[in-house]
Amino acid sequence: MNKRLVAYCLLFAIGISIYSNECAAGTSGKPLPPLRIRIAPVQQDIIQAQIKPGDIIDFNVSATSSIDVRQMRIEVELTGGAKLVSGDTSWSGPAGKNEEKTIVLTVRAPKSGLGRIKARAIISPSDGTRFSAAAHYGLGKEVKSKPEQEHPVKKDSKGRDIIEYR
Repeated sequence: MNKRLVAYCLLFAIGISIYSNECAAGTSGKPLPPLRIRIAPVQQDIIQAQIKPGDIIDFNVSATSSIDVRQMRIEVELTGGAKLVSGDTSWSGPAGKNEEKTIVLTVRAPKSGLGRIKARAIISPSDGTRFSAAAHYGLGKEVKSKPEQEHPVKKDSKGRDIIEYR
């Protein structure tokens, strides 16, 4: 069989399995993706807007796969002047179904501007397909230099709005 066809069949089966489990549990909504990642301060009372320039904060970067995988990778990138104080910015290894893998890192917020923590998790099930998920966390208040100018709304000959994609 073609690898692509096998991958599509696997994705379909995973989606049906997750959807049927949700319906059986009495929940409604979309099926969950096979991979989730989140970034959160270790100290739960810290909120993003309270982070001041130069503050040092511990973060958990956690990834969970809803399927057994031989290889999961977590990669963290710091941008906008955010600096790593301690901890690792990557992890790789096997992960069991619904097993959470966590990286703990200590980050210094930038002296000015908005620093950002970007995290990506990637899994490779045994059939060769790949799934990825990403999360972002801003360090401090986001400051906009000036408001963006809105584009004028265009109308067609019947007075209906025309939506332009740029």
